[in-house]
Amino acid sequence: FQLARDQLRQVPLDLIGDIGVCVRDAEDKHAELGFTLAAESQGQGLGSEAVLQALAMLFESSDIARVVAITDTRNRATVRLLQRVGMKLTETLDSDACGEIRSEHVFAIGRHDAL
Repeated sequence: FQLARDQLRQVPLDLIGDIGVCVRDAEDKHAELGFTLAAESQGQGLGSEAVLQALAMLFESSDIARVVAITDTRNRATVRLLQRVGMKLTETLDSDACGEIRSEHVFAIGRHDAL
């Protein structure tokens, strides 16, 4: 879904971010969550609110048991957001992104751990 903000109740709505969910393995009941938020909308709690709502909708409307989110270790704002919504750091991996070796944190939350 997409996150939009109504500027003073005028139309059209300004798109400020989006969230995507990919079901990795339906039999294993795991999904991956990804999101973006426009720079001017960061730091207002909107990202946390949207991620919490996405997790709630996912757990309430499916039999997914675990959701993961992966972020570059340098993305401190996303690390804090994932921690704030109850996700736990499960591992840190090195990956190759267009010839650049970088580290990524893997966060996860289970159905019964969701806030």
